[in-house]
Amino acid sequence: MARNWFTPLLLLVVTGCSASTTGQAHPAGGELPDAADGRDYAACADGNCEVLVTKPVDLPAGGRGDVDTLSITRIGPAGVDYELKGAHGGGSGNLTTGCVSTFYEGGGGSACYSGAVPRPEAQTGVLAVRLTGASGAGAVVQLVSGPPGPPPESLVPHIPGFGG
Repeated sequence: MARNWFTPLLLLVVTGCSASTTGQAHPAGGELPDAADGRDYAACADGNCEVLVTKPVDLPAGGRGDVDTLSITRIGPAGVDYELKGAHGGGSGNLTTGCVSTFYEGGGGSACYSGAVPRPEAQTGVLAVRLTGASGAGAVVQLVSGPPGPPPESLVPHIPGFGG
């Protein structure tokens, strides 16, 4: 009997980005942009919100992108540190202004931009997170997700010998 050693996990290798973010980060003590949902963290339960965080907080993500909870653990002048908890595992990392992190069953990734950071597009099975501003006093965190389901085929890892 062959042993199936491959079990899907939310394995996360996401770190801060070092792209130029001119005009994206707000210096310590600077004003943050308005957050559409203010401090209503429950608004994130469907995987779609924009909230102001000023201290460590747990944001519900409703299982979108295989993430049940996105915990903001530290807020700094250029970004936040976070931990993820989901049905198939978890992970941790940091997110800086100028970058977008995406999470989905079996993986995740990050993209960084120089200049304006586009609002992520909603995709089935994917949770995207970006900062619209950060300072030493707080950060505005935006979550964007599509409906639950498997992520797009282009995101599914294919391992030779395991149906790929």
